[in-house]
Amino acid sequence: MFYGKLIDELVSRLKLNPDTSNIRAIAGTKINNAYKEIGNITPVNWPELERYGEIITVPNYATGTVSIAQNSRTVTGSNTVFTVDMEGRFFQPSGSANWYKIIKFVSATELTLLSPIIESSNSGLSYTIWKRFYYLPTEVGRIIQIGSWIRDGELTELTQNSLHSSNANLSLTGEPCEFSPYGVDPFEHTYSTGSVSLTKDNNLMTGSGTLWLNNVDAGDLVTVGNNRYRVKRVESDTSIRLINYASADASAETYTINKEQNIGFQLWWNPDSAYLLPYRFRKRVFDMVNETYDSPELPEKFDKAILDGAEADRLADLDDGKWVNKQALYSARVRDLKNSQFVSNAPSKQLRPRITNRGGYI
Repeated sequence: MFYGKLIDELVSRLKLNPDTSNIRAIAGTKINNAYKEIGNITPVNWPELERYGEIITVPNYATGTVSIAQNSRTVTGSNTVFTVDMEGRFFQPSGSANWYKIIKFVSATELTLLSPIIESSNSGLSYTIWKRFYYLPTEVGRIIQIGSWIRDGELTELTQNSLHSSNANLSLTGEPCEFSPYGVDPFEHTYSTGSVSLTKDNNLMTGSGTLWLNNVDAGDLVTVGNNRYRVKRVESDTSIRLINYASADASAETYTINKEQNIGFQLWWNPDSAYLLPYRFRKRVFDMVNETYDSPELPEKFDKAILDGAEADRLADLDDGKWVNKQALYSARVRDLKNSQFVSNAPSKQLRPRITNRGGYI
C-alpha cells in the first residue's frame, strides 16, 4: 500500500478530516514510526530485508617518516600521504607499545591525536597507522554473517570480551578469521560537492561536479532544500537512485549527504593485506516521504500491523483507553508475522566446529 493510502486508512480509523494538513502530517509520522519499529527494532531478520554487501580490508599504513613532540597531539609527516579516511584509525610511533587514536586529518603531512604523546620527542621515525574498526553503510541495521572467499566460508563472530580475552594483541597482522560487532562510526562525514537535480515524483537524482561512487553509500541521508531523502544505490559519480520519490523539483541546487549511525566491527587478525570480505545483513528501513509513490519495503501483509501500531500510538497520545487493546492487537500481528517467517533468532549463539573448505563462502 502506498504511503498516502496508509495515511488515508489511519485517518479514517481515527475518524479525522483527511484534508487537514497537520492531521496528515501527524498520521504520516505515526505510520513511519510503526513501520520503522517493525523493520528495525524487532529482533527478527525479515527475509525481505536481507541484503548482501562486501568490504575491502585496509592493511597498515607506514609510508614515509614522522616527527613527534612529547605532550603534543600533532603528528608531522615527511613523504607521507595522510587522508581524511585515517580519522578514527590508530597511530603508533616505532619503539612504542602505545596506540593513539587519530581524531583529525589536517593535511597529507599532519594528523591530530586524541591524547598527547607521552614518548620523548623525536623525528625521522618509522610508524604504523592501523585501521582497527570498520564501519558499514548507513543502510546496514544488523550484521548477520561476515564471509570469506579464502577461509572456511565465514569469519567466527565473537563478543568484544571474547575477542580480547582470546587474543592478547589485536594489532598483530594476518589473515582475518574472527570479528566482533563494535559500536557506530563517530566520524560521520558529510559530502556536498557539486549540485543536484531532481524531478518531482521521480527517484533518480543527478549530479553536476559530483564524485558519489567513493563518497556516498546506500542509506545515506540526502537533504535538498527542506526535503530529505534516502539513498537506495549509487549508480555512478553523477547518478543516485533514491529510496524515496522526490517531493519537489530541484535544478542545479546545493545539497548535503550525511552518513548516520554506521555500525562497525573489529577484525582479528589485523589484515596484513587487502581482502574482499562478503557479508549478509538486515537492511534498515527509513521514513516514507512521497504520499503517491513511496511504499514500505516490506510486503503488503505487513500493512495491517503498521496501521495497528500507528493507531495505538496516536490513541495513546490522545489518552484514549482503547490504545491498550489496539497495542495488544498490534503485538499479536507482529508476533504472527514473526512466526510465519521462521526466522526468529536462536536464544543463544551456537558454535560449530570449523571445517576447512577453502574458497567456500556460501
